[in-house]
Amino acid sequence: MLKQIQVMAADVGRPVATSRQAAALLGLSLLFEVPNGLAPKDAALTEPFSVGAHAVARANVPKDSVVMVVGCGPIGLAVIAALKARGIGPVIGMDYSPA
Repeated sequence: MLKQIQVMAADVGRPVATSRQAAALLGLSLLFEVPNGLAPKDAALTEPFSVGAHAVARANVPKDSVVMVVGCGPIGLAVIAALKARGIGPVIGMDYSPA
C-alpha cells in the first residue's frame, strides 16, 4: 500500500521524490506556483497534458494516419487531445474494462 505524499519545499538539499516515502523534499526549481484563479484540479492536469503533447510532437505522425492510443488514463487522453489538436486522425482510444 502506498502512503500519501506530503510535499515540502526547500531551498537546499538534493531533490528526492518517491511514492513510498511519507514525505518528499523538493528543491524550489522543481516547483511551480499555480496562477491565481486556476483550480487545483485543473493545475493537476498540467503534467499529464505536457507528457501527452510531448509524445505526439516526438512521434511526428502524418496527418492522414489512423492512430490507436492504448490506455485512456490522464496521459492517454492527453495524447488523444494533442493528436486531435494537430488535425491527426481518426484516433481510436482503447482501454481495459473489467465489465
